[in-house]
Amino acid sequence: MTDQEPSSFRVVDRRSGAQPVEGPTSTESDSKPLPDAGDISSSDSHNTSPDDEKEIVEPSASSMPDPTALLNYVAMQMDARDLAAGLIGIFATHAWRAMGLVPHPVTGEIATDLPEAQLAIDAVHFLLGKVEKDLPEMERRELQRRLNDLRMNFLERARK
Repeated sequence: MTDQEPSSFRVVDRRSGAQPVEGPTSTESDSKPLPDAGDISSSDSHNTSPDDEKEIVEPSASSMPDPTALLNYVAMQMDARDLAAGLIGIFATHAWRAMGLVPHPVTGEIATDLPEAQLAIDAVHFLLGKVEKDLPEMERRELQRRLNDLRMNFLERARK
């Protein structure tokens, strides 16, 4: 297509099932470049009517990245000791939730699963044993205190 030929495009509004709208056909509109998304300022928004506003579409589950794949990708980029130290926090949080002391992050429900809590606490203990010699004294003491807090709360929950 040359600069002299008129351009045409179709816009389909899928929100309301409206008919396609034909685009400009004059060469005047061809001479103006379309703005980039970064060029549009908030001052342009006063010229739009509520009907012109775009509908906010939530991403579907199929368009979201797989959390397991993301975790695998991040884990592959980390040193094994850093990964183990990061997993300590993940397992500790999981133990608190499994003891019924923290609500589930998605459902908001509080549920108790003591065997799962015990497994998470054992994982924290194992991982801490693998990395504690490389940790600064203050961080090592803090992680030991957190492990002891988990154990004490587990015993209290197990007695109930």
